[in-house]
Amino acid sequence: MKRDIWNGSVYIFGAGGYNGQWGAAGLDAVSDYFRDENTWSVKEGYTKPNLNAYLPRPLYSYKNEQTQTRYLQNAAYIRLKNLQVGYTIPATITSHWGIESLRIFFSGENLWTGTGVKKQYAPETIGYDPNNWSDYVGMSYPLSRTLSFGLNITL
Repeated sequence: MKRDIWNGSVYIFGAGGYNGQWGAAGLDAVSDYFRDENTWSVKEGYTKPNLNAYLPRPLYSYKNEQTQTRYLQNAAYIRLKNLQVGYTIPATITSHWGIESLRIFFSGENLWTGTGVKKQYAPETIGYDPNNWSDYVGMSYPLSRTLSFGLNITL
C-alpha cells in the first residue's frame, strides 16, 4: 500500500516560544532540527550543534513550510486491531472434574501498528483539513492496548 502525507503542522515546523525555538520542544520526532554554534540553545549549553539535520532551522515565518518532497512522509500503515484465541478442553477430560464445558480464551485489541509515521502521530487520523487552519495533523490520544483472558465454565 502507498499513502504519502505532507505534514505541515506546528509539531513539525512550528517555531514559537522563547527565541524562536520549536513550539514542539521535547518531542523526539522533531529534535533533529538545524542549529549552529550561534543558536541560543547551543550557546546556553542545552543542545549541541546539528549541521546535518533533517528539519530546517526554526523561524517565525512560513519560510520553512513550503511543500516539498523532502518532508513527504509515508503514512501507510498496518494494524493488528483485534486478536482472539480460544481453546475448548474436550468433554472427555472435563467430565472427570464434573464440568460440562471448559473454554480458555485470550483477547487483545490494538496490539501492533506498523507504520513509517513518527510515533507521536496516529496514522489513521493523519491528514489535512483545509477548513481548519489550527488542525494538528494526526495528533490524538494513543489507542489503548487492551488484553483480556479468562475461563468459560459450564457445570
